[in-house]
Amino acid sequence: MAINTADNRKNAAEGVNYYYDAELKRDAFGNVDTDYYVELSRELQYDYLSQLAGALKTRIKGLFALPQTRHAH
Repeated sequence: MAINTADNRKNAAEGVNYYYDAELKRDAFGNVDTDYYVELSRELQYDYLSQLAGALKTRIKGLFALPQTRHAH
């Protein structure tokens, strides 16, 4: 798909960005809903840090784990 850069420059000069503005959540006044995005970023950060802590816990447990021994039957 070719992008018409002349149209993009015209739209940018008018303050229109069709590639991103259509997907942003807006508040009742038409502004970008920053409260929504701040809360979303906090949730994503919490999820990431939870996963990171779980992976770190697994690594640390692995460092202190006793080696498995095989029992001869």
